[in-house]
Amino acid sequence: MRLLKNHLPLTCTLFFIFLAFGCKDAPKAPPVIDKAFSSYVSAFTSGVISTGSQIIVRFTNPFKEGVSAGDKADQSWLSFSPTIDGELVWLNEQTLQFIPASQLPSDKEYEGVLLLDEFTDVPDNLKEFKFFFKTMKQHMEISVENVRPYDAKTMKWQFLQGALRTFDLADADKVKESLTVSQNNKALNIKWTHDSEGKIHQFTVDSIRRTEKQGLVVIKWDGKPLMANQEGRKDEIIPALGDFKIIETRIVQHPDQHVVIRFSDPLDDKQNLDGLIMMNEVGNLRFAIDHNEIKVYPPFRIAGTMDMDVSRGIKNILGYKLK
Repeated sequence: MRLLKNHLPLTCTLFFIFLAFGCKDAPKAPPVIDKAFSSYVSAFTSGVISTGSQIIVRFTNPFKEGVSAGDKADQSWLSFSPTIDGELVWLNEQTLQFIPASQLPSDKEYEGVLLLDEFTDVPDNLKEFKFFFKTMKQHMEISVENVRPYDAKTMKWQFLQGALRTFDLADADKVKESLTVSQNNKALNIKWTHDSEGKIHQFTVDSIRRTEKQGLVVIKWDGKPLMANQEGRKDEIIPALGDFKIIETRIVQHPDQHVVIRFSDPLDDKQNLDGLIMMNEVGNLRFAIDHNEIKVYPPFRIAGTMDMDVSRGIKNILGYKLK
């Protein structure tokens, strides 16, 4: 941020870019599977899979002995290297499904061996069908989404909201082990909610104190419990009481592209923001005030670099303006 001499607004240079959160690692090229197997096997698990996946082999024709969905199959028909404990069942009369007993480890390559001659008559060189797959390498990232007061008038007690996102399915207990939050060297309580896919883990940190002096909340993460390589620390500044200022700006790309400006205090939601927030060469901005955030929506999607001017005329809920 910098100060401009003419009308002394706070100026933020914001970057509108598309970011992809993904895994760059790919398994080594597996051995080539004989095309002759396609006469007997129509589909099978291969490539990079989630650690929570089940393993499938689908036959070209129904099983010769006739089976129903849910019937157990002989465990000896399918084996893995390294070994995977689990149960082999029929998904339907043409499809075998192996259900691992527990979540597979991250970033591991496997070879499956199916005794194909147990299902149909095949030439000697096709008795064993071998296939290969690899589990995803886990990645994680942390974001702080907001810090708000319980009481907008006193603002002495705050709570922090954030998210831990994983590239692949993650166990809730191991997610909890990966994050700690403290203030003045005292651990703070963290409450968690997890999405149904086990990839987005929202957290709320309780009982953060805001005093007459500027404080600090320390967020630390270590991905070892999740078999992820990421670790780090983020220091979240808790402004002193009466110190009304901008805390953070960030870009949200989806579903509607907009800029989020987070302030230290709840805002006067009746104030008119026209002329107080400007983006160079972009008019007709739309604004939404949400507690201590202002969301700025451009009339069209933007790529590249933009300057945004935030004026000192913006007021908090008590009527105080930015310093």
